[in-house]
Amino acid sequence: MKKSLILLMLFAVATSCMSQTKQDLMNYLANNVNSLNPIEGVYDVEWHCRYITPFVDRVYGTYDATVIIVRNTEGSYNVYHSSGYGIDSYEYRIASNLNISQLGESNVYNFFYYTSKCRIKLTDNNTHFVAKLQLDNGSARKLIPWMNIAPSVNIYPVYDCIKTYPTQSMYNR
Repeated sequence: MKKSLILLMLFAVATSCMSQTKQDLMNYLANNVNSLNPIEGVYDVEWHCRYITPFVDRVYGTYDATVIIVRNTEGSYNVYHSSGYGIDSYEYRIASNLNISQLGESNVYNFFYYTSKCRIKLTDNNTHFVAKLQLDNGSARKLIPWMNIAPSVNIYPVYDCIKTYPTQSMYNR
């Protein structure tokens, strides 16, 4: 159960209707470095999840992933996840279950997992954010579709994201 939940969460972000090569996404970031929104870039992500029922309180281990965030044509931001393992994977797929939208001109964003959302704020020179979600029942059912999730079940995934590209020195050029 534990491994299935974690694998599903990590690979759920890989479900897609659209994919890009890593090189295409990296070229977009490099060619537009002077006009990128601060949220756009490549992130090293640590993910863990807390699963709470009236009888169980379990924290699942930390798992690493790489995501690339880029602006879409509607003005919000798509999250791409490697279809393989790590940053060296060739194809990145859009995570249809994740979406990010900016609040005004600030460095604050709404981070959505299906219908659950939290606010995130870029810190450390716009290179770090933490998304702490509390999944509503509908989002939890999509995360674990093979289980009949009662309304009393709470699932709290946390995404700790550190930007690795573009680097601060690239912005300063």
